[in-house]
Amino acid sequence: MRLFTIALSLSAIVIQPALAASEHFVAGSLECDLSPSKGAILGSRQDVDCVFHPSQSAPPVGYSGSIDNFGVDIGEVEKATLIWEVDAVSRQASYDLEGTYRGLEAAAAVGIGGGAVLLTGGTHGTLSLQPVAVIGKQGLEISLGVTRLSLKAL
Repeated sequence: MRLFTIALSLSAIVIQPALAASEHFVAGSLECDLSPSKGAILGSRQDVDCVFHPSQSAPPVGYSGSIDNFGVDIGEVEKATLIWEVDAVSRQASYDLEGTYRGLEAAAAVGIGGGAVLLTGGTHGTLSLQPVAVIGKQGLEISLGVTRLSLKAL
């Protein structure tokens, strides 16, 4: 638990300067289903299928991609769903989430578990993904390190 708290604090320090100079708007939420994975001591890779639910009255947008973890990632995850609040630095008619996001992760599961992955990136680095929930994370895993999420519109 202490490692989780430290990682979450470091994530806030890393991401805050990128978004500190302006107002923030909740653009919507991003829900991603992760493929099963086996972690290696130095990292792992998982495919993701995501749906962006805009805050404005607009249809959901599908994305596919991958999450790469670099650091301690030991164990196996059978399934998991990650949900992020998508924060933007400006209001727009629509938001394109395609791109690469980077940040820090801390997670653990023994049977059922949870964690947090705080990311920033996207179009010109103007979006941040704030963790809201981890649903149905099942497996035996501990993970702490740097995370990269790559998204491509369907």
